[in-house]
Amino acid sequence: MKTVTSIILSFFLLLPNLASALELNEARTKKLVVEQPDGYIKANDPSAKELESRVNQERKKAYEDITKQHGGKLTLQQVGEQAAKKIQEKLGN
Repeated sequence: MKTVTSIILSFFLLLPNLASALELNEARTKKLVVEQPDGYIKANDPSAKELESRVNQERKKAYEDITKQHGGKLTLQQVGEQAAKKIQEKLGN
């Protein structure tokens, strides 16, 4: 459990800047993007494709950093899935 907590803490410390977070929250509210179980977002509308690309690149970098911090004991997929669970909890889903 300590590893999972460490992953979550690391992820939230590496979140994109506040402006990106506000933009993402607005897109979620408008249902332009959805959170996926792999820790990435998917655009439901062409107007959100750039946001999807940017957020997913930032998340992938964060997931890679977390994987490295744990000496490769976790896969990128595992980190993404754990992050997705925490994001869903945070969003109340």
